[in-house]
Amino acid sequence: MDPTLVAAGFSAYFLLLVISYMLLSNPDIDQVWGGLLLALSLLVVVIPSYYVVEEYQKLFIEFITGNTLAFAILIFFAWLFLYTFLKLLRPAKGLFSSGCAEEVIYITIAAYGALHGAYFLVANMPLGVALAVILLHLFICREVLKLAMRVRRMERF
Repeated sequence: MDPTLVAAGFSAYFLLLVISYMLLSNPDIDQVWGGLLLALSLLVVVIPSYYVVEEYQKLFIEFITGNTLAFAILIFFAWLFLYTFLKLLRPAKGLFSSGCAEEVIYITIAAYGALHGAYFLVANMPLGVALAVILLHLFICREVLKLAMRVRRMERF
């Protein structure tokens, strides 16, 4: 994928955000047009990013399958995250009489989840990136809408 196409997509996204902010903050224009443009601005980013992620997913899979140490590091950090999460959550508290059994359960569940999670990450990377882009877009839309409504409510002199 050509980097200039990606840069053009992100600059068009920024331009659509600015235009939608201007439409939303103007009290003389109906809010529907600004909201529609704000919602449709996601298409400008999603289409180029789909091709970029698809291209880099192949490179990432080749790198992970060719480099065992990188895959082991990925699994280790996934295990560390899950183990820490389980220790904080403590779902098996009071289930066993000894604390050692709880530790074994936490370590086993974290290892099992890390192995499956690493394979899921490698196989479904475009889905994760798409969800991240959509969540980031929703956060940006909320902030643009909040700022535009603040300007819209200001009294005109």
